Amino acid sequence: MKNLPLNPNVELLRWGPIPGRFFYVSDFLTMIKFNERYKESPWPRVLFLFKEKRMVWINESPSVKKNAKKLFIRYMLDKKNWKRIRTRWENTVKRMMNFHKKIDSLKNKSNGELLKLWKGYHKLAFDFWMDGFVPELGNYGSDRYFEEELKKVIPDENELKKVMEIMTAPEELSFYQKEELDLFRTRSLEKHCKEYFWLRNSYACTEVLDISFFAERKKKLEKNLDKKLFVSIKNVKARKKEIIKKYRLSKELVHIADTIATNITWQDLRKKYIFIKIHYQTVLLKEVGRRFGYELDDLLGMAHDEVPEIFKGKDYRKILEERKIAFGITFFFDFKCLTKNEALECWDIYNKARIDKNLKEISGIVVSVGKKIKGRVNILLDPYNLSSFKDGDILVVPLTSPEYIFVMKKAAAIITDEGGLTSHAAIVSRELKKPCIVATKIATTFLKNGDLIEVDTEKGVIRKLNK
Repeated sequence: MKNLPLNPNVELLRWGPIPGRFFYVSDFLTMIKFNERYKESPWPRVLFLFKEKRMVWINESPSVKKNAKKLFIRYMLDKKNWKRIRTRWENTVKRMMNFHKKIDSLKNKSNGELLKLWKGYHKLAFDFWMDGFVPELGNYGSDRYFEEELKKVIPDENELKKVMEIMTAPEELSFYQKEELDLFRTRSLEKHCKEYFWLRNSYACTEVLDISFFAERKKKLEKNLDKKLFVSIKNVKARKKEIIKKYRLSKELVHIADTIATNITWQDLRKKYIFIKIHYQTVLLKEVGRRFGYELDDLLGMAHDEVPEIFKGKDYRKILEERKIAFGITFFFDFKCLTKNEALECWDIYNKARIDKNLKEISGIVVSVGKKIKGRVNILLDPYNLSSFKDGDILVVPLTSPEYIFVMKKAAAIITDEGGLTSHAAIVSRELKKPCIVATKIATTFLKNGDLIEVDTEKGVIRKLNK
């Protein structure tokens, strides 16, 4: 390409590569309107690439951190702004959940009625992300801001990191933990299945779970799960109190930490509704495919706002066939589509890691501290390939996304190329009490499947060992 969309020579912020389909994330284009609303701290230009059912979201990191810090201070730390945005988002979620009743029966609806449902639900998805992006972008700048302020009180680097981990830990159960607790307590698997059938949905695919899935999981739950979960939350609160007392943290510092923790919980809750939303979007998409002669796998290469064109008679088959190989978009206050060849070229340019052949160890950000772990590397790019992952393997991935939760439970430790203190890997590893190092940049390139390594979360280092 003559004009690259991003500067490949600066530090890049990547979300991926992970399994994903364009349809399930195409409502991210809401960000164009988001940037119009939050002009003083917009999300910088995005390069979004898709290749053979995998995707990667890329930004120039310096711009993200700068804008994210501004947004965090203005819209998240300010209690009135935070409450206003959160309330608006919750109202959208309520409307979205109520809308699902209209989607439950589609066969007797005319094409006009189906199109009206499509546009109505797409508008709700749009509103969902308009406010849902605020904690997302805000948290990209929050940890750096908190670190700068906390360093004035705790100059020691190692102690600083430990305090940040403790003070930003959520004080509520994640939706996965709540589901496990509900499963532990339920006397009706049928009722539980009806409420959580979407649990294994992701940006890559959807699955309607049956009772047998939950029956098998229920057998494997710990006998004292309820006590263990609540003790864990109690311990989080107690550790925070100790830190506040030990370092005499100011109300301002505590408020920053509480806001970060609350936003992590918000992002987690948002994932729950994303997976429910994805199910109903898929139901609508399947019906469009049935009526107009498209396979679902092909339609997953479309954007939400392209689908109404099918109702008008536009044929997308050739376009979708090319998108199966590669596809890309770049957007800021507007957007541009990349051709297949441009997308493939960008994929190679922006996902290439350079490794020193003599390198014996790498470092990253410690987001969950634990004892030193020795184990075998398992680079798992497909989180649904559980058969290849053994209990005690060390999970190494570009970054984790929600569908990795079942693999993460089996892992002895977790290592990612990307991420930060508020990333999915950080949140889940702390819940599971698993050692975790993120933001290594090159772990999936530096390490190979089967490598024997040591994960040292005290120093934030991953070392190769002799086999």
